[in-house]
Amino acid sequence: MAGAESSWSAVEEWAAVKVQAAARGLLARRAVRAVAEAEREAMNALLPRVAAVLVGEAGATGGKAKLAVAEEPMRLLLRLDAVRGARAYRRRVVAKVLALQDALDSGVN
Repeated sequence: MAGAESSWSAVEEWAAVKVQAAARGLLARRAVRAVAEAEREAMNALLPRVAAVLVGEAGATGGKAKLAVAEEPMRLLLRLDAVRGARAYRRRVVAKVLALQDALDSGVN
């Protein structure tokens, strides 16, 4: 079967290309969605809590509260590391989370 390698027709090749493109698009959308969720969590949930710890508001100044807030940026970074794809967007969000973590580290110490 010398011709077995090229047994696909043009229509089958076109269909394979379309299926692969759709699969790659799905994976890209999932990656962007995961990074967007992490960014929303960082900006809407984590940022106010970090600000509260830095300002020293009541309720946020306890040792357990500070520890919980200090662990959240690392948890977000780990979630972002698990995302494959959306590289540039992921890098921007990682930079934001690292800035929050640096602010928290410099303010707590």
